[in-house]
Amino acid sequence: MGWKVPSFLDSISHRNPADIDNGPFQHAYNMPNKSLYTYFGENAAMGQRFGGMIQMYNAGKPFFWEEGWYPIKERLIDGGPKSDDDVLLIDIGGGDAGDLGVLRKALGPEVKGRLILQELKHIVDRSEQDGFEAQVGNWYEEQPVKGRPTMSSLKKVLADHAMLVGARAYMLQHILHDFSSDDECRRILKNIVPAMTPGYSKLLIKELLIPDRNAPWALTSLDVNVMQSLSGQERTETQFRNLLESVGFKIEGMWSHKDAIDVVIEATLV
Repeated sequence: MGWKVPSFLDSISHRNPADIDNGPFQHAYNMPNKSLYTYFGENAAMGQRFGGMIQMYNAGKPFFWEEGWYPIKERLIDGGPKSDDDVLLIDIGGGDAGDLGVLRKALGPEVKGRLILQELKHIVDRSEQDGFEAQVGNWYEEQPVKGRPTMSSLKKVLADHAMLVGARAYMLQHILHDFSSDDECRRILKNIVPAMTPGYSKLLIKELLIPDRNAPWALTSLDVNVMQSLSGQERTETQFRNLLESVGFKIEGMWSHKDAIDVVIEATLV
């Protein structure tokens, strides 16, 4: 596909590709108006090969909750769900990586709260759902999981219609880099906001973070890869801050790991 990128860029006057349905991938394979994910949904074998590629990409790398990376106990578990009926984490578009099943085993039975994968139907259909739930979801629609009242808030609900408690965390892993358009990213983020409980719910974003200057080739090559595959782009810290602040989020922290190229960004509603 890479050899077709120059002719595609010629066709759009060398602007940054911004249409996920009509980019270098569609140009190379003569498939206009069809995103890579739609293609995978229509071609099960290719979809499974892509899922396998993602698993290989993640092989040998630490999980985001492991020691030395995101401090999940202090940031999510403490002050989080008190009941197994509440939701600890929703992985939106989490794919075939199987992170949630591994996370449930790592957390153990003493940690309360459901883990939910939201994905396209063909991925949900083949999900093992070992220790987590899988729901058909679409990040272009308003987030359906808004939780339920805790026992402490139930009295308030009955008394004065207080807000229901949302999930403790809503996570986007390598989703926003699919879109070079900040407007498309805002559309996704705005669909999560109504489900969140201010002061309780958190947004987690796991992505590459490109340095503003002197970026290493290993990161810039992945930036080019996501551009030619999805008309996407990796972002800098400044770009993430501007994006999140534009829809009412405040970044609470960024965590990296010595053996990973991704960072975990935690944001809350202002």
